[in-house]
Formats: sequence, C-alpha cells, structure tokens
Amino acid sequence: MRKLVVMTVLCTLIFTACASENTKQTNDFDNVGTEIPENVETNTDDLGAYMSEQTEEPAEESTLYERFLRNEATVHIENSKNVGYYFSFENADGRDCTLEEMVSSILDYYNNDYGEAKLESIEYAYIDCGKDGNEELALRIFTPGIDYWTQYIIIKEFDGQLRTIYSNVEWSRGQTYITEYGYVYSDGSSGASHHVFTKEYIDATGDYHFIYTNYSNDFSTDGAYAGDIVFNGESHNLLEETNTKYPGDFTFFELDLNNTPNDDSDDIYSYAKTAEYDDSGEGFRGYYYCVIEDEPGIFDDKYALKKYCNSKGLKIYTKDEFEELIADKEKAVGLTDEIKNGKNVVWQKLDYSQLFIIDSNTDTEETKSGIAQYIGAYDEIFAGETNGYIDMAIGVADDGTIKLYIGMVRISTLSDGVGELSDDGLKFTATDPAGEPITGLVVLDNDKASLIFTTDSGWGSVLNDEKLEYIKCSDNPNECEGYINRWGTP
Repeated sequence: MRKLVVMTVLCTLIFTACASENTKQTNDFDNVGTEIPENVETNTDDLGAYMSEQTEEPAEESTLYERFLRNEATVHIENSKNVGYYFSFENADGRDCTLEEMVSSILDYYNNDYGEAKLESIEYAYIDCGKDGNEELALRIFTPGIDYWTQYIIIKEFDGQLRTIYSNVEWSRGQTYITEYGYVYSDGSSGASHHVFTKEYIDATGDYHFIYTNYSNDFSTDGAYAGDIVFNGESHNLLEETNTKYPGDFTFFELDLNNTPNDDSDDIYSYAKTAEYDDSGEGFRGYYYCVIEDEPGIFDDKYALKKYCNSKGLKIYTKDEFEELIADKEKAVGLTDEIKNGKNVVWQKLDYSQLFIIDSNTDTEETKSGIAQYIGAYDEIFAGETNGYIDMAIGVADDGTIKLYIGMVRISTLSDGVGELSDDGLKFTATDPAGEPITGLVVLDNDKASLIFTTDSGWGSVLNDEKLEYIKCSDNPNECEGYINRWGTP
C-alpha cells in the first residue's frame, strides 16, 4: 500500500515538473517578436497578465443610432410620417439630415410660422416597437417659443439607413407618452370641459397605426352646467335642451376610430357618469381622465338623455359597446395587451454642447442666429405712449443680410436699412429722404429698443445723436406691412 502511495506521489511530481517546463516553453514561443517592458517581471503570472492586456478585444463598433446622436450619421426625413397638428417637417422632407440639421429644420419651421423658438434640450431612449427584439430610437426635443413645443420623433434603421417613422408635437395644454414597445398615448385640453385622448401604435415593421381619438365634453358637474356638447357640427346645452338636472358628474363622448378629425359623420357617441380622477399612473391610458362608473339605467330609452339623443337621430353606444369597439380596433392593428401595457420610456438627456451650437430663432446661418434677439416688429413710443401701429421691423433675408424698415412718427421712413451686428448693438446704414446715407444704432433692453442716429446726414429732421424709443410687439417682422412691401417675406 505504501509503495502505491509513494509511486503516485512521484508520478505527480514528475508530471507537474514536465507541465511547468512545457508551459515555460509555450510562453517563450508565444512571446517571440513581442517586446516586454523592463518593469514587467518575467515570471509566468506577470507575463501572462501583461500579454492578456495587450490582446484585449477591440471596442464594439458604434451603432448607427449612436453615430446619429453624435452628429456623425444622417436620418432620412419623411414628412408623411408626421402627425403633429402644430408642426410639420415640410422644409426637410426627403432630406438626409444630421441631428443638428434636423433640429435646425424644426426651429426654422417655428420661426417662420409662429415666431421665435429655441432649442432647450434633447432627450433620447431606445425602444422596441412591436416587441420583436430590434431597437428603435426615440427622441424628445424641447423647443419652446410662443408655446412649449416638444417634438416626439421615432427613428428606425432600414438596411443601414435611418428613417423617421413617427413625429408629433406636444404643446402646453397636452402631454404625450411613448412606451417601450411603440405604443403612444396622449391627451390635451381645449378648455375646462373639453378634452382629447389619442392612442397610436408603431409596429415592428415601422408602420403607423391610428387607434382612436376620443373627444370628451363635460356637460354636468353635480347637476350644474359644465359645458356644451358637440355633435353633427353643432353645440348643445343638454341641461337646457333636456330640461333635466343630472345628479353627479356627466360627460359626453365622441369617438373617432378612422382618423377623420374634420368629418364626424362616422364617429361613435356615448356618455357616462364619472367618478374620481384617475391617478393610477403617468398620463391616461384610458379614453378619459376619470374613472367611468357603471351607472344602471342611463342607456334605457326612457332615460331623459337617451330619449333626447334618439330624438336627434343620434345613435348612442353603451359603455360596454363603446369599449368593445376600441378593443376590436386594437386587435385589428395587432396591438396586444402586452405591448399596450409596456412601461413608459425613461428619457436620457443628450449632451450636444460639444457637437453643435444652435441659437434661439435660429437658421443654420450664423448671421441669422446672432440677430435672433432683434428680429421682430416694433411699435414706436411717442410722447410716452405707443401709437398702436407697427413702425419698425428687423429681419434676415435668405442670403443672411440683416434688413431694417424704420418708421418714425411725424418724421419720415427709412425703408432700405441694412444692418450689421457689433459689440455696441445693431449698426445700420440707410438712405434718408434727401437721398443721402444715414447711419444709426439699435440697442435692446429686453423688449425695448432704442434707436440712435450716429451720423448727421444733413437731413434737417434728424440730427446726430437723436434717440427714438420702440417696444417689441411681435417676433415676426412680417407683421410690418412696410417691411414686406420693401423686402418681401424673410
């Protein structure tokens, strides 16, 4: 027995020694042609660790989405995929845009149609439309102006090219939520008693599906008048027309399943008694912002409201029928409960400060960005009061030239002003009524503009250092008729 143990130990020692020698030979072979720094010990452990560090796998290649967020790749803009009421991609439609160019086109649209807008922040999230395992990129871009415009954009990769597959805009009286699987739900208000709830879905192929828009009109609050309802294009005071007080809170519904906002002939109507506010989660995933009660008897033909609707030829659907129609529409477009109940995305803020700088009221031209604070229409302050008329306008032409139209109460008009930004303000040169050149300076203090003439043109009505005061009344120079007549629409 002892012999067996001794032999086993000896074999083990011999095997270990051989293995150690073989390991040394193998390492020496592997390291041929590799320069080993002096500070690296030549024992097997240190050498192996060093070589492991030198042969680490290269970093994974950036995805197309990541390159786009770094302003290194482009997205093909498709305005046909835009469903926003207050926004359009019409000025970028069909173009391949970097992130910077896309944001600039958004700001250009607002600046041209609504006045000044600025880029406040960009947020992003990765989603999985249709839950097929393939990522899409969702963006949320804040561009406040005359309203709190917020763009929601979904981008999908098709054969190595990025394309916009959804875009919409949120404003101050609305809110929009995108879920992890491409379900989009939003709501808004056009008044204290009028609300809108819209549901949409982008599937795995990137196709857009409109689910419904439900218009709610509160007409009774604890028996008192809350607002008119609308059907067949007309408003109605139900409490007056039915001569009835309805105990509790009642709401009238108009459901559009066909995305025909300007045609109510195919809409579905219902009403409900409502309960407490629905605060079950972010936004409202249902078709109203309060819990709907199952009130018995309110759809009976003898019920005052049902009788009234019957007399108007208005078909009323019960709560169950109303909700069944919604469920059928969801099923028809492939929207499952799993997809619909996905979590809301968690937005990540993008630091674009090292990628590009986009100023307020911006065009991609540097000149237009710098002049942003001046652009607009002004009313002159004369004898301590404004005259209620737009006297001065400042804008930027397509070639980047700063144009001024200057009206002066009881003096005259300078219609051909050309400006240049300076550290002191906006310098300009124009032609006075005598045909001589005249120069001046516009200085801003918030919305107040001071105009100082800096050259005595020889025109007796305007002396050197004469100062006029204006107040900005609009960010749109086109509101000045004289400006348009002289310069056209900028």
